Order: sequence, then C-alpha cells, then structure tokens
Amino acid sequence: MKPDRRLDVRGAACPGPSVMVAEELKEMEPGQVLEVIVDSEGIANDIRELVQDGGHEVLKVEETDGDIRMLIRVGGVETDVTDTVGTCAEQSRSTTIMVAQSTGVTNPERAYATFLIPEAALAMDLNVVIFGFMDGVTVLVEREVERIRHPKFPPLIDKAREVLGNDNVEAYVCELSVQARGITSDDLLDDVEVVGASKFLKLITDPGVDVVWL
Repeated sequence: MKPDRRLDVRGAACPGPSVMVAEELKEMEPGQVLEVIVDSEGIANDIRELVQDGGHEVLKVEETDGDIRMLIRVGGVETDVTDTVGTCAEQSRSTTIMVAQSTGVTNPERAYATFLIPEAALAMDLNVVIFGFMDGVTVLVEREVERIRHPKFPPLIDKAREVLGNDNVEAYVCELSVQARGITSDDLLDDVEVVGASKFLKLITDPGVDVVWL
C-alpha cells in the first residue's frame, strides 16, 4: 500500500512523536494513509494508543532495520450509529486533563512533565489545566523556570510559554502557597492566575477532569 504522506519522527523525544503524528492526521482527509517511522517500541505503542483513541486505524506495524514502520488510516469515513457501547464510552471520556503540580523546580524531570503532558493532551484535542500548589507554584514562577534545562528538550521557559499561550490551557497557583514563599503576581509567568482552595477542590471533584499528580 502506498501511503499518502510520510512522517519520520526518529530521534524526537516523547511526547514529540505523538504530537507530530496528531498534527499530521488533522491535516489529512478521511481514508488517507499516513506512514510513520519511529525508532522505539515505546513510542510506537504511544502513537498506536493516540491513533485509536482519535478514531483512526493502525493498518500495519513492522520492524525494518531496527526502526518501526506504521501505516495509519485516517478515520471519519464510516460511523456506526448502532454502536451504542462505543458512543457511551466516547461521551464518558474526560474532556480536560489537570496537572496538579506540588514538587516544583526541585525536580527538573517533573518540572518538564508539567508542560510536556499538556502538550500531548492538546494534541489529543483535550483541554488542559495546570495547578501549582505548595512547592509546585515555583514551576509557574518566571525566574525559577528560566534556570531549568534538560539536554533532550528546549529550555523549560520556552516550553512553558508555548503551552501557557495556548487558548485551551488554564493555569492557576494556590494563593496561600505563593504568599508563604513571598511570590507575587508579578513573579508569575503570563496567563497564570492566583486562586484559592475552592477552585482547586472544584477542579479535582469535576467528573469531566482527569488529574495527573506531579
């Protein structure tokens, strides 16, 4: 089968490959086939799950010279309206992912995850909330984020600004936590709002919100 498009994501760090595949699929027409080349089983599995959750079809997965080749058919050609189980499952899916961050910049890996997880969620057309509380508020403080680096990713400040600038992202910090650390609104990254405990409780008890604890 000859694919309509080809995407080589070898060398890209997670969640980059999934994000790139999701964006490519959005630009294609239903029924078209995308060929994806990856370099690890973990990334292939991640893409497979994203593809299936998005209503697309994995036609073929094969190993070639140490790499993995995937053929994906874009969904949307047929809809089985009698599949009530699938319909109910779709309706029950959460529409928002909330990253509840409590560790802050002391753990660089978790600091990066604060923005990498939302990046992947946005690629899946989910809304995102980032909530910093306790030491987690530091991940939304500009001067703190500017000094965090990871060899496989862009500077954290760049990733943070990119994610926070998305219209489908909301970001909050706990008022008590910022006050206890002498942090002011001027210290925070753009688009971050200071809120109280009631906002936090409302979010974590909302059935439409899945919470990721960092």
